[in-house]
Amino acid sequence: MAKRKEGGHRANLVRCYLNDNEYRRFHAFAQALNMNLSDLIRREIIHSGLIESDPGKLLVLFGTIGSELGAIRKLLGEIRGGPGPPPAPDESSLQRLENSINTFQASQDSLLGQIRAIMQRLDIKSKPV
Repeated sequence: MAKRKEGGHRANLVRCYLNDNEYRRFHAFAQALNMNLSDLIRREIIHSGLIESDPGKLLVLFGTIGSELGAIRKLLGEIRGGPGPPPAPDESSLQRLENSINTFQASQDSLLGQIRAIMQRLDIKSKPV
């Protein structure tokens, strides 16, 4: 362990090089939260639980979510009257359905992007230095 900085209780320096765009985004994010860069790193990386995440547990969790979504779809099918065709919808119902589908698709795309980012972070973390 490194010698402590005079007057401080933290002694280990972490260096990271960012390009101009990355630094601008990082700095803007910290300013929006009214935090300095060091505190933001500690909050997002060290204290968020990101480092303790287990990829295996995450995959099990995502599998469980998928199973539960399948069960929900099955129940909705039973509620509407079984596997037969539903009654003909009116125009407003179709519009609401289309809006719901678009909202769901946007949420799904966002979640998929977040899951990929988490998996990339976990993959980087699990590689030996």
